Amino acid sequence: MFIAISLMVVGIVIGRLFRNSIRISLSPVIMLVISLLLFILGLELGFNENLVSQFTKLGVSAIVISLLSVLGSCIAAWFFYRMTVERRKRNA
Repeated sequence: MFIAISLMVVGIVIGRLFRNSIRISLSPVIMLVISLLLFILGLELGFNENLVSQFTKLGVSAIVISLLSVLGSCIAAWFFYRMTVERRKRNA
């Protein structure tokens, strides 16, 4: 953990020092690194026999949690809309 935080701090310092002199587009590099990390994570999970054997139980739980999270977000957005936009319409 110390190595990861140290690398992040070094990256911030280098970025701040060279922010005006070097112009590069990091979006493709970041996308490549994230894709590589997700692939490696998938490999690691695939090698874990215990996790693979529990996948159906974990998969159902993950789907239920995801659906309920989206539903909760939609309800919160609807309440926020009702409290702000419609109130503004009535006052106008």
